[in-house]
Amino acid sequence: MLGRRIAARQPPPTYLPELRRALLDEWCNIPEDQIDNLILRMRRRLPSPHEGTLNSRRIASPFVRLVEGEVAGPCHP
Repeated sequence: MLGRRIAARQPPPTYLPELRRALLDEWCNIPEDQIDNLILRMRRRLPSPHEGTLNSRRIASPFVRLVEGEVAGPCHP
């Protein structure tokens, strides 16, 4: 979703600071309920840490912290 929004920008960001700013701008333009829905859908799609896959804990932990409200962003403190 963010990739498509960034690709549609005219002119597209050409330097890393511009890309960071564009990503933050686009992230802040996504409605909070849509972000919540995306996070919840992603959490259901990730393997459980109890399934025994090598990367499951490393992948799942940021989403779990985000869903539990431990991670705050620049748009929604």
